[in-house]
Amino acid sequence: MSTKVSPPPGCTIDISDPQVQEAAIRIQASYRGHRYREMDVFGGAPRFLAYPRPVLVQSGTDAVLKCQIGGDPRPAVIWERNNEKIDPQGRYRVFEDGNVYNLIITSVTIEDSGQYICKAKNSIGETYAAATLKVEGEPRFLIKPLSTRAGRGEDAVFSCKIWGNPKPDVVWEKDGKKLNDIFESTHFSVGSQDGGWFQLKIFKTRAPDGGVYTCKARNEFAPLSVNYREITGTFMSYCEVHLGSTIGVKCE
Repeated sequence: MSTKVSPPPGCTIDISDPQVQEAAIRIQASYRGHRYREMDVFGGAPRFLAYPRPVLVQSGTDAVLKCQIGGDPRPAVIWERNNEKIDPQGRYRVFEDGNVYNLIITSVTIEDSGQYICKAKNSIGETYAAATLKVEGEPRFLIKPLSTRAGRGEDAVFSCKIWGNPKPDVVWEKDGKKLNDIFESTHFSVGSQDGGWFQLKIFKTRAPDGGVYTCKARNEFAPLSVNYREITGTFMSYCEVHLGSTIGVKCE
């Protein structure tokens, strides 16, 4: 806020007990267009001069969140995540450059993604603002798919959880071949769910369905599908016989 006061010649301005809060007030008294007196007053409760901005970094690099805060008395500034104060130790560093406050996180991982809060407080008041840190990188398995067994005619399900930002493209293969090349489209389905879950489902399994299934994921940080997991599906036939009966076994 800026206020300019120009009194008539010979007049004076008296201001007693000015209250300055969350603003910078400039008072200027001038007359005859030649002489002036200027006073800048910065003070009051903390206020953001520059809010923290969202940050996007690649996994393994350093992230810097910063903001600019004014206030008189000089405010105490802390950073929080998940309602807990961040202590400047380990991979976290906090430093001030004038009225610019910085939080540095070194060697970021996907676990560092989320919202960070900058809080400022002095004897007059307090304020806070939030910024989001997003980490991007090549896909990696958070939960790997497991081998499974199923009887003939039963459904078989493989699932896994994969992280990657941007979201990776995921394909499934059997014995090194794309499923579309060896299965009819009605024999299987692939899908994904929120949270990075991917699933392969094979309907009414048959003996030839047994083999090694591979899940591959890629994004722009891993264009060669470097992340994969091999899983073995064994699909067996079952029959019920009575004691003393004769059975025949057919191999396929």
